[in-house]
Amino acid sequence: MTVTTTETLTANGVVLNTLAYNVSTLTGRLRTPARRGGNVEVPARHGAIRVPGKKFAQAEVVLPMWVVGADEDGLVPASGPARARLFVNVDKLTRIFGAELVELVHTLPDGSQRRVLGEVTEVIDFTSMAAGSRAEFAVTVTVPDGFWSDVASVTASLSGTGAWSPAAFAAATAPMDDLLVTFTGPSNNPRIQSGDVWVSYGAVLSAGQSVTLDCGAWSLSGSGGLVPSHGAVSHGGDARWFVLHPTAGPPLMTVSQTGTGTMSTTLSGKRKYLVG
Repeated sequence: MTVTTTETLTANGVVLNTLAYNVSTLTGRLRTPARRGGNVEVPARHGAIRVPGKKFAQAEVVLPMWVVGADEDGLVPASGPARARLFVNVDKLTRIFGAELVELVHTLPDGSQRRVLGEVTEVIDFTSMAAGSRAEFAVTVTVPDGFWSDVASVTASLSGTGAWSPAAFAAATAPMDDLLVTFTGPSNNPRIQSGDVWVSYGAVLSAGQSVTLDCGAWSLSGSGGLVPSHGAVSHGGDARWFVLHPTAGPPLMTVSQTGTGTMSTTLSGKRKYLVG
């Protein structure tokens, strides 16, 4: 297979940047999702009252593409004409984008990868000249989650308390509200805060005990004999337990407790991105 660029894009594991079919432009792909909600207009007042904390809408990834009657190396097979091969490639692409879910994975020039999981609900219209061996079309992948994310999770840890700026999450460009937060004892009432958003576990963690808060699933798990309780979880600043918002540099957080033990805190999860 001849891959035309180092910035590989796959759909359900199939490489899209070949000599048989390819994405013709980045138009529609490097596009951020919109914000949901609006500001409040008040009678007899100019402008509007800003409503903070607006969430993002679902995203749309548009792929303007072309397909020709050739194999992935740009050759017309000896078994048939280019027009026949065109329909073979069209069937292959419609099988991919007609699936219930479509996973797009973009390999960036630096070798890192970002992915989205979405669905194609709009019409795919292959435009071709009569008897031609080339067609052009566009695919719109709707992404309910709204963001691109890492393929693999990253992890950062802090021993003790105080200010914390984990470089592992510095590249993110979208809010991360589904991270795993792990507090390990000895600690009394451990707490982590980022901006106005904070979460704490109001209990004593003995040495060797830990509690993990799954902020995406609203679930708890414990180790070292700890049986965690949802009643011990307190949070503020957002409806989610904890949200790490992107910043110009490494995100700044504060870890604290009411005791004096040398606790540790671990953040784990996939960074999120507004564009892929």
